[in-house]
Amino acid sequence: ITAYVDRINVSFAGLDMTKDLGFSNEVFGFGSGIFFLGYCLLEIPGAMLVEVWSARRWISAIMVTWGVLAGFTGLIHNATEFSIIRFLLGFAEGGFFPAIVVYLTHWYRNEERGRPIAMFMAAIPVSAMIGAPISGLLLQLHWMGMPGWRWLLILEGVPALVGGVATLFY
Repeated sequence: ITAYVDRINVSFAGLDMTKDLGFSNEVFGFGSGIFFLGYCLLEIPGAMLVEVWSARRWISAIMVTWGVLAGFTGLIHNATEFSIIRFLLGFAEGGFFPAIVVYLTHWYRNEERGRPIAMFMAAIPVSAMIGAPISGLLLQLHWMGMPGWRWLLILEGVPALVGGVATLFY
């Protein structure tokens, strides 16, 4: 849920962000889309790393990194920063999905694996049901002279950071 909310929260922030930063549709589209280039680059290496390294430590490192980068997205000021942060966020998050799937293959036999993977995949529509109303509320914030879109991006990075630290210990 946290991964998908962090992946799509830029779409909620988009209207206000593009207006405040003067982004064209092309700049916003490129910055949003470059996320998936970074994401694709780490998928296969991410699956391999979880096999040779500790799944707990790898998943924790991924979550902490993406939580920090997701928060930094709320601090950008220009198109270059937006594109770099989105690429790095995709790169950081790219190993998560394959790591979880590999992790589940170590806990469940082949004939039992469908249910936990389906539950994991069910988080995608659930995240939209949870993330959309929260994002809408966060967009209304205006604290410390910062608009709601910045708070949305900063605060929605916190669950990944907290989850990553918790994953390291549990």
